[in-house]
Amino acid sequence: MSFSDKLASLMARPGQDPNAKDDVPWWMRYAGRGLGTVGSISTEWVDRRPYWNKALAYVVLAIPAIILCPGISSIFGSGLIFTTGVIYGMMALGRKASAEEMRSAAAADNTGVAATPQPNTNMRSNLVANAQPVSFTGTPVFDSNV
Repeated sequence: MSFSDKLASLMARPGQDPNAKDDVPWWMRYAGRGLGTVGSISTEWVDRRPYWNKALAYVVLAIPAIILCPGISSIFGSGLIFTTGVIYGMMALGRKASAEEMRSAAAADNTGVAATPQPNTNMRSNLVANAQPVSFTGTPVFDSNV
C-alpha cells in the first residue's frame, strides 16, 4: 500500500467502504451476506453446546485427515484440530481441586477412613454403591437325597 493510499484511507468518511462495490456482481454480494448469516447462526448453535460435545467433534474430525493423508502438513493441521479437541475435553472435566482438598483426600485414602463405602438406603441408589464384600463361608453342602 502506497503512502497516498494510506493518506486517502485516513481522510475517508466514517463508514465509507474503502473498496468499490461496482465491480462485484449482485448475486455475489447477497451470497456473501447469506452465507455469513447462516455461518453466524451455526457458530451461535455450536457455542451453546457443552464442552464434551465440542471435544468429541474436534477429535473425530481430525482423525480421518491424519489417516487418509499422512503428510507432514496434514498431520500438523489436523494435530492442531485434535489438540483443540483435547483442550475442550480438559475444559469439560472442570477445574482441578485445590491443594488442600487433594491433601485431605489423599490422607483419608491412606488412613482408610474413606475407603469403606457406607451402604445407601435410598431406593434410587445403584447396586454398586451398596455392594458388600464377599466372604467365604465354606464349601456348599449338597443333599444327595433331593
